[in-house]
Amino acid sequence: MPRRHRNPFTKHLRIIRLSLTAIDRSVGRLVALTNGGASAAAAGRAPQKRKLKLSPKRRTELKLQGQYMGYLRNLRPRQKAQVKALREKKGIRVATAMAKRIATG
Repeated sequence: MPRRHRNPFTKHLRIIRLSLTAIDRSVGRLVALTNGGASAAAAGRAPQKRKLKLSPKRRTELKLQGQYMGYLRNLRPRQKAQVKALREKKGIRVATAMAKRIATG
């Protein structure tokens, strides 16, 4: 087969087109990584993070709930059922104490 001679001008255009395609793909990935953060930057201000305001009572409740869930996680299904029934009857403090007692042996 005879070899086709390419025009150097066409070759350079093809190289430029491939480069532009690669740049376009890279810019698209960058935009996806920022998750639209450019819109907040365009507005001229940094995005605000919501400040969580917890009262001391609510903080205590959340801590107690976390302890309850942590102890309950390591129990067997029958033990979990017992602790959950106790929680319904007497509240989370008593149930947490029982779950801790069962979990620690």
